[in-house]
Amino acid sequence: MCTTDGGKSWKETWHEMSTPGKQSISLMGLEYSSPTEAWACGGIIKQFSMMPLFLHSTDAGATWEQVPGHPDTKNHICLGIDMLTPTDGYAALDDVTTQTAGIGKYGTGTPPAPPAPPAPPVPPPPGMFHYGDPNAGPCLKDEQSVEITGLSGKFCSPGCGLFIKCPIDVPDRATAKPSCALQPPGSATSTQCALECDPSAAADQCPDKASCKAIQSVGLCTYDT
Repeated sequence: MCTTDGGKSWKETWHEMSTPGKQSISLMGLEYSSPTEAWACGGIIKQFSMMPLFLHSTDAGATWEQVPGHPDTKNHICLGIDMLTPTDGYAALDDVTTQTAGIGKYGTGTPPAPPAPPAPPVPPPPGMFHYGDPNAGPCLKDEQSVEITGLSGKFCSPGCGLFIKCPIDVPDRATAKPSCALQPPGSATSTQCALECDPSAAADQCPDKASCKAIQSVGLCTYDT
């Protein structure tokens, strides 16, 4: 029903007759997403099945078009609908057959493109490796020279993060493992890689000119000046 005079009079803009013994139709929710666009929802209950009923209007409710629901909403009825924008909305659904409830999301049928996968770590030039000695020359383009308070020496450190893994290429003869272990001051997560080693091990795990220095419960390889 629609009113344009503050409720003094009402005009029926959509009507569907229930058929006793065959199908029952109900409308339970109505929502405007703009002054001219509106949605209504309810359910169509037949003798052996049911389905949600979604109606859409683009002329301020003067006329309505039925919009089919997703196959997953079979046997559900809609209790209410809320449109955040003309293209984003949610509906409260009840499955009467299993006595369960759920929430459905309105979509235009075109799913958003998946996010692009993160770029792989930049490979070093032939004959060069990550985690090198900054005393011997500049670090690689995706690294920075790092010094840690309380540890002597420094090393070249690649960046890392939630979707960025540490490069696994290490200098010759090094057995220390790359780890996203460094959390710079002011950062809530670790953002820099280091070669993690065991300071109690007898075997040398670090690259040439580097040694394993203990820090808290682990060790890191740094190059001595």
